[in-house]
Amino acid sequence: MQSELMPSRPARPATATMGHDRKRLECDVRAAVAQGQFHIHWQPIVDCQVGILSGFEALLRWNRPGYGLVSPAIFVPMAEDLGLHQQLDIWVLRHACAEAAQWPEPLRLAVNVSAGWFNGQDLSCQVENALRATKLDPARLELEITERIFFDSAGFALSELAYLKALGVNLALDDFGTGFSSFGALRSIAFDKIKLDRSFIETLGTCRRTEIIVRSLLQLSTGLGMQVCAEGVELESQLGILQAYQCDEVQGYLIGRPAAINADTFLTYARLGERDIFAAL
Repeated sequence: MQSELMPSRPARPATATMGHDRKRLECDVRAAVAQGQFHIHWQPIVDCQVGILSGFEALLRWNRPGYGLVSPAIFVPMAEDLGLHQQLDIWVLRHACAEAAQWPEPLRLAVNVSAGWFNGQDLSCQVENALRATKLDPARLELEITERIFFDSAGFALSELAYLKALGVNLALDDFGTGFSSFGALRSIAFDKIKLDRSFIETLGTCRRTEIIVRSLLQLSTGLGMQVCAEGVELESQLGILQAYQCDEVQGYLIGRPAAINADTFLTYARLGERDIFAAL
């Protein structure tokens, strides 16, 4: 027990504590990438008109040793700051393709690709390797790409995307509508799909201007021969509006939360896919 005459240790300043915590987190993120401590959760994507399961999006999860689950909003940007984004992308790509290759049904899988991977890196080579190693049909793979690639490495990105299209891989423009170059991206690359950002979906049914924008975007996509997937659907009222506007696919907590998939859970989803998922909501 500390003597009353012994001065107590001064409290560490809050800024020092925060700096220490960040350094520790950086070390743990480095270790997680090196050791592959991650796992994949899958969120279902459903045909908006008939309610049949069409595929899943691969979402990265990290159970930090001694701490528990850490939000991707925290560890993914840190991995990018540490220059580890490409290693992280490769891990997700390989493991997602390997898992999907074992599914009882050949559903589509969507995998996010960071913009940093286009900075002179071998994205197309890594995709080819993953497809070859897992014997996955390229038509089942959908790469979700943000418009940031057109700021960071436009020329190289265009050639890489064209090569991936030639491989038979599907391309989706993610977070559509959140930046200033979304329409320019559509002009540059023949994307197969746009993923309508959740910020548009949040106010569907409460904001007339949002509804007009969403309806116009859906009409535009139809004219360009692209599908549209609405992200962040959480209310039946939102789903109803999207169905009325002939949206192609929906994704969000109303449909299903991200979860690990094993044989049993896949069969559950597959059974839902045999009938109208919306009838089970």
